[in-house]
Amino acid sequence: MADLEELALRRDRGYLVRLVLLMLGALVFALFVYGWLTGSGVSGCLAGALGGEAPKQTQQAAPPR
Repeated sequence: MADLEELALRRDRGYLVRLVLLMLGALVFALFVYGWLTGSGVSGCLAGALGGEAPKQTQQAAPPR
């Protein structure tokens, strides 16, 4: 009976180790994706609207004559 208890503890410990490693991996991936999506290289109309920034004008209006 002691062998069965030892095997159960070993199996449960292995499950918990895999679970923790998977959760850490998912957290690292989520932080990477969050950093990429909120980085300076990503911009769009929705990001500008949510961020409150006015869109940059690429062409200047001609001054009146």
